[in-house]
Amino acid sequence: MNGGVNVIGMPFGMHGLGLELRDKVHALCAAGIDVCILNENYSSLTSELRDPEIEALVVDEPKYDINLICHNLPATGLLARKRPELLEGRYNIGAPYWEFPQLPDAHRFGLERLDELWVATDFLKECFAPHTDRPIHKMPLHLAPKPRKLRLKPRRKSDTLVFGYVFDFNSMVARKDPFLVISAFLNCFADRPTTNVKLILKYKVEKSSIVRQRDIDDLHSLAALDRRIELVSKPLSAEDMDALYNSFDAYISPHRAEGLGRGIIEVMLKGKAVAATAYSGPVEYFGDNCVYPLEYSISHVGAAAIGDIKSHFTWADVFIESVMDAMNAFATDPSLCTQYGKRALAKMTKHHGPKAHGLACLKRLEELQIGSS
Repeated sequence: MNGGVNVIGMPFGMHGLGLELRDKVHALCAAGIDVCILNENYSSLTSELRDPEIEALVVDEPKYDINLICHNLPATGLLARKRPELLEGRYNIGAPYWEFPQLPDAHRFGLERLDELWVATDFLKECFAPHTDRPIHKMPLHLAPKPRKLRLKPRRKSDTLVFGYVFDFNSMVARKDPFLVISAFLNCFADRPTTNVKLILKYKVEKSSIVRQRDIDDLHSLAALDRRIELVSKPLSAEDMDALYNSFDAYISPHRAEGLGRGIIEVMLKGKAVAATAYSGPVEYFGDNCVYPLEYSISHVGAAAIGDIKSHFTWADVFIESVMDAMNAFATDPSLCTQYGKRALAKMTKHHGPKAHGLACLKRLEELQIGSS
């Protein structure tokens, strides 16, 4: 095999898959792996983020014998139909994500076009394994901890404690469930108007058939019930997003299903406290008492079903009392935020990061080179 990797996907996308591709490319390059990028965008989302280092690697034709396809499985299937020449005669590695234990039939065509998969969590491995005999390799995370400004003084009682949550309406808002975060905040603090707390929800939305205006309206109506709740919808630069994450004291994620949970990982790598549903992909990183677990029961998606997500699929119903317990615990004893944040950062940096990811990829690529010789 000709050493190096063609990374195929959406290098400029501002969505999760775009971020994932850019992070993977930086990690591969850091490990000394030759990389080129093929821009194959099959998303209806149009917002872009231009990274000069990434842009310099974009080419029109593949250079190497190995592809790393940073698409989810339906788009991988579409790629195989539209650009079969990109896949034929090459070793095709997929890096897909999915959020439910059940895999839709529409995803299986893309799965059949792959020679192996690279995943980040046991949950993803368990999602895909029943549907393929291809090798599935679990890789370390490629996100890097970023330095943040530390408090120069001990926290005072007068300091506002900031809860935060970041989500995307285009990723099925019912699955992210920001309404539960607001409801829990109101139940905790609406009758305590002088309690020095704040809730910031940053959301992204683009026009799409899966986004309903009434959901956006409901979010704004609910948030308007307390002046301490702030909604941020404008696009933010990477630097501004870092600043937003750093403004949080505790990140609250009552997600109902996640393949990875990037927002959770981002704040853990910033040494922030996290309270999150103890279900699906993010559980991979919950050990060592570094995340406040939110309790739940399992239910069917039911009437929330949309597109490939069917009514018989299963997800978590998070108990609002558990979210309230977490908020009350952090608000009553803000030092818990520091304790959870320190443990989270220590856990994430021990086994993960661009170097760990790049070296794991290099090892696997070397195995493929040996196997082909």
